Amino acid sequence: MFAKSNNKINILDVTPIRRSHISTYIMDDGRVRLGILRFKSKWVNKYFLPKKISPEIKVPLDVHGSEVWKLIDGNRTIRKIIIQLATHFENQVDYEERIVTYLYQLKKDQLIDFISAR
Repeated sequence: MFAKSNNKINILDVTPIRRSHISTYIMDDGRVRLGILRFKSKWVNKYFLPKKISPEIKVPLDVHGSEVWKLIDGNRTIRKIIIQLATHFENQVDYEERIVTYLYQLKKDQLIDFISAR
């Protein structure tokens, strides 16, 4: 359960959204590579980051993580993401829990946020 303001909300009804400082790159094999800004301030990136260092940290996602990331669009609830990924995971046992755990990890790493319909 995801709690907000003393009201309990079912985690499956929560909508994940990408954080604005994350760029998404689709590689040739269909997997996703994230570009995470080292500093959220463009000013800091421009004046304090050495020229030879990329302003982004590049993080490649595996096949499963890439498929989940592609479905995080700010419109789909976690329930809809799980349903859409059923064929990708070939209905493996506990794949729903794996997706929810992965989304919690993305939230913990500050790559996404959760919003509720309430």
